[in-house]
Amino acid sequence: MRRLLGFIGRLIGVATAVAAGAGVWRLLNPASEPAEIPPAVPLFPRKQAPDQERSSTTNESKSAAWVPAVDGACPVNYPIKAKHSSEIFHSPEGASYERTSADRCYRDAEAAEADGLRPAKR
Repeated sequence: MRRLLGFIGRLIGVATAVAAGAGVWRLLNPASEPAEIPPAVPLFPRKQAPDQERSSTTNESKSAAWVPAVDGACPVNYPIKAKHSSEIFHSPEGASYERTSADRCYRDAEAAEADGLRPAKR
């Protein structure tokens, strides 16, 4: 049993080294120079969710360009109402601003346009 476990351990070590780019012959021939094994590289780099990419900090100068609307209403600091299903944003001066139920609220029109939205026609 011990021999089997030792063999499996060596086999796993060889497979790991080969996957990392070391030559097989150097690993199997102990009289040769020791193989330099490069550091492991992650196969799948970590990706952040889209909402996590935006930094939401309490610092006013670095605050997010938008915040989620609460029951369709926007806070005073983020007056621009946006509907992402229609890709339109409404400013407080617009005719349909009051009846619009927002998905997101933007700080200004430039931030909404930078996010791919267009202004409402009315």
